[in-house]
Amino acid sequence: MKIPFLNKEELEKLNTKRLLAYKNKFMKFPDFILDSPGYDTKNLKMTKSHPWWQETYRNIKEILFNREHIEK
Repeated sequence: MKIPFLNKEELEKLNTKRLLAYKNKFMKFPDFILDSPGYDTKNLKMTKSHPWWQETYRNIKEILFNREHIEK
């Protein structure tokens, strides 16, 4: 599975629906290939214990926590 590595600024640009979809894809696989043009880490095998994975997950949670929540 390939998933683009998005930094915090890129994650913040996603609307909530897209960010949730990214999070779901990000969480689904314990191992994936990091595929990001411009990074010298292209095709690096990642796991959830990797510091970049941890940082990205923290960023996703922080951004979602600060987004507007709509109650029905």
